[in-house]
Amino acid sequence: MSAASKAALADPEVRARMKASRAGARGVVVPNWVILADLSDEYLEIAALSGEEAAASHCRRLKREAAE
Repeated sequence: MSAASKAALADPEVRARMKASRAGARGVVVPNWVILADLSDEYLEIAALSGEEAAASHCRRLKREAAE
């Protein structure tokens, strides 16, 4: 059991699903561009409250502001 748990936790996809579930956004998949921008925590929080479209919009705005 321990080896299976370690193998599952090593998989980034499994870890992302667990993180989404803990954030209250069960079933939400964080897009790669959000992960690369290190905004996945904010994405999950907004997705849990307002949905994935609002979360993506919020993260895009943050990326634009950071680029300015």
